[in-house]
Amino acid sequence: METTENKDNSAPVPPPPPPRRCRIVEYKLDGDDCAKINAWRTENFVTVGEVYPMMIIRVSDQYVSGAVFLDAFQDGAHLTYVVEASQGDEEGCWQWPV
Repeated sequence: METTENKDNSAPVPPPPPPRRCRIVEYKLDGDDCAKINAWRTENFVTVGEVYPMMIIRVSDQYVSGAVFLDAFQDGAHLTYVVEASQGDEEGCWQWPV
């Protein structure tokens, strides 16, 4: 099994698993996400760069860069659906929680 080093160089850590349905990840909102979410909110507006927990609903058939379909967990009754988000640190991308 391929491993990576911890930042403190204490022990190797296995790489994260590939994305699969029903896993919870962290998603960083981008401008388009904020516009869609804020359109129906009357308070507690979201801003670009906020991170929300999301569940992987489906992994793209063309999985190469971690593209997944996501549903967000937010305060309130609405869900936000994200289509083919890639894994990464940028806005509009998902990461495994730490």
